Amino acid sequence: DLGSPGRALAPSRMLLPGLVGAAPSWQRACREVEAAATTGTWLALEGEPGVGKSALLRAVQLRRRLPGRHTVLDAEHARVDPAWMATLRRSLVGDAMVVIAHLDALDAGQVRSVTAALQEARRAPEADRPQVAVTVRPGADRAQLAPLLSYFPTSVPVPPLRLRLDDLATLVRFFLSKVGSPGQQLSCSPEAMRLLMRHSWPGNVQELQTLLHQVV
Repeated sequence: DLGSPGRALAPSRMLLPGLVGAAPSWQRACREVEAAATTGTWLALEGEPGVGKSALLRAVQLRRRLPGRHTVLDAEHARVDPAWMATLRRSLVGDAMVVIAHLDALDAGQVRSVTAALQEARRAPEADRPQVAVTVRPGADRAQLAPLLSYFPTSVPVPPLRLRLDDLATLVRFFLSKVGSPGQQLSCSPEAMRLLMRHSWPGNVQELQTLLHQVV
């Protein structure tokens, strides 16, 4: 039951552009990511798929209004895209921010190649050095990734949705405000919200957003 008009609720304060939630673990992640970005520290975000790691990094770029290009490279494509490594090296020279998603998808040889590219980028003058961030799934092989992760002194855990269910109602309102027609107010009935609260959300916030979009 998501189609009935309901009383519009005041939006939650956003710590970062486009992100909502008041759970302490989520707000802590937002603050730590922004602090690292403000000082130019390279950082690693660890969390399950769909928790909002890439959204956090995009929000930081919007808040800081970084000039230049923001490039996201998915390490899962490195094995099938022969130009992937060349794109990474080019981005590390010319872009303002470079994000390597799913870092744990790299094999041992690719870890060595990416490590060499990062080492070269760190030699650049600080003014020309890009902000670099990586995302890693929990349970990744830390031993294999150790040479790479040594370049990222700050690691920020991003909590799964099941550990921040107090934010669920806020997230539902936020996503419904994005998928409705202009002028339309969508709400979630108490019965539907109870069903949502009982779900385990293995796909996290991305699963919730997709579900609401499909229902609407």
